[in-house]
Amino acid sequence: MTGSVPNSPLTWRQLESADRREVLRLADRGERHPDPIIAEAAYRWANAPGWSRRVNRAPGWLLPAVGAVALVTVVVLKMPVVFAIAAAIAVVCGLLGWFGSRVAAKVRSVGAPEFAVPAPNDIAP
Repeated sequence: MTGSVPNSPLTWRQLESADRREVLRLADRGERHPDPIIAEAAYRWANAPGWSRRVNRAPGWLLPAVGAVALVTVVVLKMPVVFAIAAAIAVVCGLLGWFGSRVAAKVRSVGAPEFAVPAPNDIAP
């Protein structure tokens, strides 16, 4: 990959969990990880198209709210258990997605490592 550090991890998941926690802890304080390889992996993960508000125009609270309303409706109307399970899954997935997008925004806010090739979301249209 041109412009990147040699042997840089290709994905966020290739980092050790302790390194991922450290990236998130530092991002909460507004700091970038000091290791350039880890910083680039975090930058690439945070700039993945799925975390971008330009790609996902629905507000983050929408899926958990719809799932919660569906879950209450299923319980009140005493519908089959499979509907309750589906609604609960929608709530959990929505909350995880909402949390993930908020965390990615914090990681994006510390900026890109100096050597990183711009991610597709960083390139002006």
